[in-house]
Amino acid sequence: MKKYLIILSLIFITFVSANAQIMFIKATHGTTRISNTRGLTWEDWSEWQECDIDITIDLEKMLLCIDSKEPQLYRLSEYANLDNEENIKIESVDLDGVKCCVYILKWEDNRNTLEIRYANLMISYNIIFKK
Repeated sequence: MKKYLIILSLIFITFVSANAQIMFIKATHGTTRISNTRGLTWEDWSEWQECDIDITIDLEKMLLCIDSKEPQLYRLSEYANLDNEENIKIESVDLDGVKCCVYILKWEDNRNTLEIRYANLMISYNIIFKK
């Protein structure tokens, strides 16, 4: 009986820790910004557009999936906390092999954004973390 409880406990711990490696996010608004000078100067952000996009970050598989009209998939590599525990920078590569950085940022007004930054393009989503 004791072995049975230990096995069940191990299965439960494995299940919980595996689920903790996946973040489910909902994007509510999106905007873009373009640079024609490879990041030296940037145009203003476009108007925020309402959206209803599911985003999944799988830290075990190191993948970011944005389920938009044109699905976006990014392979994540290194990540680091920025100025505090709530802001994260993740070095990434998209499906075309182009390097970019993914940022998860918390703003002073408690708004969260997920940003994808290329040398000449920035995409920003207002996000809500799902439970």
